[in-house]
Amino acid sequence: MDVLLIYSHENSIFESQHVSEPATYKEPIMPNAPFISALAHVCLRTNDLGATERFYVEGLGLPVLFRFTKEGNDVGFYLKIAERQFIEVFYNDAPEAPSDNAALAHFCLETPDIRGLRTRLAGLGFEPTEVTEGCDQSLQFWITDPSGVHFEFHQYGPASHQLNGGDVEINW
Repeated sequence: MDVLLIYSHENSIFESQHVSEPATYKEPIMPNAPFISALAHVCLRTNDLGATERFYVEGLGLPVLFRFTKEGNDVGFYLKIAERQFIEVFYNDAPEAPSDNAALAHFCLETPDIRGLRTRLAGLGFEPTEVTEGCDQSLQFWITDPSGVHFEFHQYGPASHQLNGGDVEINW
């Protein structure tokens, strides 16, 4: 009988204490359990970070959890909606304002088993990117669905900024 050693951190389950180390895929403990545990975030683009922050913070009462910077300049921020649910906002440097739904950049789903989910999708013939650790210290991969929708998956770990806050210097 195989034994899977796991630990829990704020309702997330990890295969090892070092989430950035490669883990081998094992069948889930509950084989019929869904791989998706939550809608992690929706990402918006804006041509005016200040006005957008004012709308969401002052207008809707959402707190800024952390900021994204690039070369010392603010380029975005993370808003907390509820426990483990966020809105991510990035500056859009295109000359024209986003129109219709073009302001929606992507959405992200949270999973407790990112490597298992990636293995499953690849095994079904889909083309997920490799699992990497993002600048926010969360494990992630990307995929495009058959209708062309590009989206992301996250697995939070003990160092994830989504759980701890703190500004993030982007590296892309």
